[in-house]
Amino acid sequence: MTTTPKKSFLHCVLVGFGLVFLLLTVVGLFNEASIFGGVIIIGVSIVCTLGVSLVLWVPLWWLLGWIVLTLFTSKAAAPVVATTPKHLRPLITYIDQARSRGYSNDQIQRRLIQEGWSEAEVTAALEPTVSA
Repeated sequence: MTTTPKKSFLHCVLVGFGLVFLLLTVVGLFNEASIFGGVIIIGVSIVCTLGVSLVLWVPLWWLLGWIVLTLFTSKAAAPVVATTPKHLRPLITYIDQARSRGYSNDQIQRRLIQEGWSEAEVTAALEPTVSA
């Protein structure tokens, strides 16, 4: 089960704005403009169009921010997957069923040891892991 952090609209817009600003500043520096090239381009376009250009800028910022956040958070949010030995799978299935019926880990452990499972196997199967 993979859980990915939610990306809010504002978070995406702010990340996208930073990327666009950085890109426009770098492009401005290569064209012998000042370091404020990004501010000038974005600011002038918003002021000269009385804010109408925000219809272009905000979705662009959001899209870029969403892409970057998705790329960087998908690797960070990937769960650690433990491979379960084949001989323990029936044991884990039994433990899951017993837990769903309300039995405690101690009760399950005692019962499995009585049935002939080793304490090491039972302890390993009781550990909360993500199985493949």
